[in-house]
Amino acid sequence: MSPPAPPRALLGVLAATAVALLAQAIPAVNKHISHETCLESTGSPSLPFLSYPLNQALCAFNVTFSQAYSTAGGRLLIGAFGGFFPSAAFALLHAGAVRGALVLLVGQLVPVCIVYPGYFAVAAPKLGDEPWPALAGVALGYLLPGVLALRSGLAYGPLAAWQVYPLYVLAVAGALSPFSFGARRVALGLAAVLCAAVSAAAHLPLLAALASGEITPADAFWPAQDTFAGAALWVFVVDYVVVVAASLALVAPRSGAGRAALLATSALLGPGAGVILFFVARVW
Repeated sequence: MSPPAPPRALLGVLAATAVALLAQAIPAVNKHISHETCLESTGSPSLPFLSYPLNQALCAFNVTFSQAYSTAGGRLLIGAFGGFFPSAAFALLHAGAVRGALVLLVGQLVPVCIVYPGYFAVAAPKLGDEPWPALAGVALGYLLPGVLALRSGLAYGPLAAWQVYPLYVLAVAGALSPFSFGARRVALGLAAVLCAAVSAAAHLPLLAALASGEITPADAFWPAQDTFAGAALWVFVVDYVVVVAASLALVAPRSGAGRAALLATSALLGPGAGVILFFVARVW
C-alpha cells in the first residue's frame, strides 16, 4: 500500500506560523548579539581556516546556543530537541539522501522550523527508499559530532564543528547514495532502535524534571524574553515545537486509534520515538 501524501496545507500553516513567531523572537536575540561584532564583543576565538565573516556568524550561533543552554530549562529543552531531531532527519534523508542533506544545510542558515515543514509542503517528496544513506548520515553526520561536542563540555571548537553537521551528513549521504546495499529492513530496524533510544534518553530527563518540580513548564517552553538566555531559548522552543508538529503530521496514521498510539508513544518516550517508529512502520 502506498503511503498517503504529506498534508501540504497543514505543513504550510506550520511554516507560516514559524515565520510569524520568529519575526518577534529573532530581533529579541539580535538586541544582545551582532553577527558583525560577535568576536570582539564576546572575546570568542577566531578559527584560522574560516574567513572573518564566517567566523563572526559562527560566533553568533555558538554564543546564542550557549546562552539558550545556560539555564536548567534550556538544557533540558535543547537536549530533548537534540534527541528528537535524528528521527526527523532520518525521515527527510530517506526521501532522498543528498537532497535531504541540502535541506538540512539550508535549515542551519534559515531557521529549521521554517525550512522543514516548508520543504515538505512545497516539494511534497515521496517518502523514498534510501535507508542506509539516511542511517549513516544521521549516525555519523549528526549524532557523532554532537556527542563529541557534549563530551567536550560544549567547548567553542567542538561546538563550532557540530554547527556545520549538515556538511558531514551531505558527505556521508553523497558517498553512499549511489550504491545499493540491500537488506533495507535491517537499516530501517537499526534506525528505529537508534533513534527511539536517543529520543527516550533525551526526553525522560525533561519529564522527570517537570514531574519533580525541578523546573516548571515555563522554564523550558515559555521563557521570559527580556534576557539573552530567554530570548535565545525561545527560538529553540519555536524550532522544536514546529518541527515536532510537522514530523508528527507526516507520519500520522489515518485511524483515530493509530493517532492516539502515536501521541502516547511520543508523550512517554519522546516525539522522536513516535516519529521514527511510525515512519518505519509506514515504509516497511
